[in-house]
Amino acid sequence: MPPTDDPLAALFAALPAQASNSVGGTARSVLVNRLKGVTPGSHTQAWPLKAQPTFRAIFFPSYAPVPLEGDVAAVTGLPDQWWSDLVVALLARAVYDVSAVERGHVDVGAVDAAVAAAGATLSPRLVDWYGHVLSVAFPPVASALAALPDRAAALDAYAGHLTSPDWVGMKRLQWLGGTWVGADWELFHHWVKLALLGASDDRVAGVITAAAGLGLPVPARVGAAAWRSYLAWMTPSSIGPADVEGDARPGLLGCAALSGCFAEENSVEFMARSQPGGRYWRS
Repeated sequence: MPPTDDPLAALFAALPAQASNSVGGTARSVLVNRLKGVTPGSHTQAWPLKAQPTFRAIFFPSYAPVPLEGDVAAVTGLPDQWWSDLVVALLARAVYDVSAVERGHVDVGAVDAAVAAAGATLSPRLVDWYGHVLSVAFPPVASALAALPDRAAALDAYAGHLTSPDWVGMKRLQWLGGTWVGADWELFHHWVKLALLGASDDRVAGVITAAAGLGLPVPARVGAAAWRSYLAWMTPSSIGPADVEGDARPGLLGCAALSGCFAEENSVEFMARSQPGGRYWRS
């Protein structure tokens, strides 16, 4: 590799700690915050009262935008409407879980199917989001990328080092000696950094295949066909009801109406036919 003061060498060496990966924590928390931020709809009030608190204010009163939240739609390719639909499904599931009054009216099968489908859509896109956060919120990677004069040349050099007999031989000796701890974590980040330098999925797969052909022991879960599904950086590894129920529970069990208030009125209102949750309401 180039001298240690070279940005390419710094990029090659940059690796978040797996046990305390602040990059993964940030990446996940921003996604959850974006989810809460696009909660649709408002509580209706009986005429002539005009106050209409939003469901976001009712269920997530402490919500505030965070850095990188505005990048979610562009990086994942999933527009705000997609995230809005997901938070509706998750809140409907929360109604089912916590509301005694409205539980029997929630089509929980449809809710769970919607959440599962959303998870299947999101999962393969998460590596792009993680890479984006790594590139802007992890200083060793961010500063190295900013200092590179030519990313195309850097990509060629990076890929060449990963497929060099010297590097592969060194890693193979570490593996055989039992000293290469966290091989999957390290290799995953090399693949992500290749992508940040502009490598297509086919090129990343080609590098993985070439390195493995030279004897690099590549764990299956970060192999050419699987690395985009590697989620060791994200805990929990999916976004689900638990991400909204804690904050939403007081609102779900309360009442925001200015008249005719009753226990769990907010849950009933959210699940009304004309409201966001109405798509999951059954008689």
